[in-house]
Amino acid sequence: MTLQVEEITKGEVHGFNTYTQDDVVEILQSEGFNISSRTLAYWRSMEWIPIMSREGNLRYYTEDEISTIRDFASSRDRGGRALVTQTTLEGTVFNIESVEIVRVADGTLRKILHTEGSGRLIMECDESDISSLVE
Repeated sequence: MTLQVEEITKGEVHGFNTYTQDDVVEILQSEGFNISSRTLAYWRSMEWIPIMSREGNLRYYTEDEISTIRDFASSRDRGGRALVTQTTLEGTVFNIESVEIVRVADGTLRKILHTEGSGRLIMECDESDISSLVE
């Protein structure tokens, strides 16, 4: 999807179109994202999205940075939780929000994949699965 540069662009720095935080919010809202300036500021403070570039007193985002923010916003579900990964089981794709490893009474390990909508996939796993998750 291309940006409507002629309507939203506030400036240009080093040959790149630049956008203020309010511009980014307007762009993403027009694409259907439920986002505010406070949301962007919070994501930036958590270092989940790029910090705004700076040229003198001007702070701005470039189109590449907006694309990164868009990708991050797309990975969020309605509850605001980030997706960790996706997995496919019998042809169905599941968005995984979190992974939990538990040792059950008989000593075996279980990997619990928490999916969107409060679903769970439970799989047997071994010690190597734990190593791959924390690396």
